[in-house]
Amino acid sequence: MKGPPPQYRWLAWSFIGSVIKGKTPKSYENLLIQGRDPSNKCIHDIEKDINRTFPEHPYFNNDQLGSYG
Repeated sequence: MKGPPPQYRWLAWSFIGSVIKGKTPKSYENLLIQGRDPSNKCIHDIEKDINRTFPEHPYFNNDQLGSYG
């Protein structure tokens, strides 16, 4: 198995994301805007990987994957 153990993945990604965000101001916000575009071809791959990366995380454990409501 590569990468951090499952119980530490959320923490690792949160840390990595905060480091990257600090180095590239506004890029995170720009990526969020791009991610809302239904024609974005990466969305399918991301949604496919979320279930494999965080299978037990309650945020991704519903019919509206990653939805805020």
